[in-house]
Amino acid sequence: MKKRFALLLIALMLLNFGVANASGIFSDVKGTEWFYKDVNLLIELGAISGYTDGTFKPNNKVSRAEFIKILITAIGEKPGATTGNWASGYISKAEELGLINQGVYQGTEGDKVITRNEIAKLVSIADSMIFGGMEGSNIEPNIKDINLIPTEYKDHVKNAYSKGIITGFPDGRFGGNEGITRAEASVITLRLIRPDARVAGGNNEVITDNNVAEEPKIPVVEEPKPQPQQPSPSVKSDFIEPVFDVDYSPDWGTRFDIIIANKLDYIGKYQDYEVKVECINVPELNTIDVYKFASDTETVRFDETIWRPFPECSDDDYYTAFIHSMRETGFKTAENWDKINLEEGQELVYKITIRRGSESREYTYSMILPERDGYQRKIDQGLIK
Repeated sequence: MKKRFALLLIALMLLNFGVANASGIFSDVKGTEWFYKDVNLLIELGAISGYTDGTFKPNNKVSRAEFIKILITAIGEKPGATTGNWASGYISKAEELGLINQGVYQGTEGDKVITRNEIAKLVSIADSMIFGGMEGSNIEPNIKDINLIPTEYKDHVKNAYSKGIITGFPDGRFGGNEGITRAEASVITLRLIRPDARVAGGNNEVITDNNVAEEPKIPVVEEPKPQPQQPSPSVKSDFIEPVFDVDYSPDWGTRFDIIIANKLDYIGKYQDYEVKVECINVPELNTIDVYKFASDTETVRFDETIWRPFPECSDDDYYTAFIHSMRETGFKTAENWDKINLEEGQELVYKITIRRGSESREYTYSMILPERDGYQRKIDQGLIK
């Protein structure tokens, strides 16, 4: 399971930086919705879909069976054989993995609205299986209704809460017996599989997550943005100047990441910025074909030069704020390397544009292509199977 999940993380990183507008939008979901990005990523993974009338219905409650389907797909597992009910294969896989007890969601039980207690238990178990460990020993004072949570769920609520996968309400309640919406389910699921999307443990908020949909029917239409223009010299700007650096890594098939070295300056402000990266001297790198998740035949083309959200910036040293990655697994086939004629030690020159509202600034950044010493090379050498 962990090996499949490692591949899933690679797919998520590629999706996050190449599919900003690829998956479409529903008639009842705007690009400004707080859950829009989460839904887009889960659609690309095949974990959720919409309705045939082109809607997503973000405020509809999620059933037990629907959430099991989302969860199993999102963590990279395949359902078992379908025996009658449409969700039977997903439920049997959840039983096999130990996410739920045998028989508890079978039949009409799967049609019941899933509660926040039940979701907390599911994501807590899944998180422990993937990342390991349980937390939450000091979180009880933050949950006003902790004594109302049944023993079966209490440790799991504390674990999921302290890890920032699911949070409480502004009044301090967890509200374990309440249902959850499709929008909320989407955000919670993405927080599970992407730790960098989690919130600080103990922060209460009204979660709003919507999920479980068919292929989107309506194309994304970007709202027109004002033409970027440089600020007048007479006006003092608080535009944060970026400091770029390159992170050479041998892991996850990465040749290198271009990162924001001064990410701490952007904490609490990165949401206001957008970024666009373009390789100037090797333009072939700006459009790449990658395999769809869980497929070795279907591919998706990514345009690396489109505007995308600025990376999340926090004081967590584990996560880097990368704005561009070159991944050996990011090309359709190894032959693409030969077609582009990349050489170790070659200089790559990038034009990086960052904007905030109507203010836009361009930067030139160059780096040296490192030795091909990443994930794919290890596979080639038989070090990883």
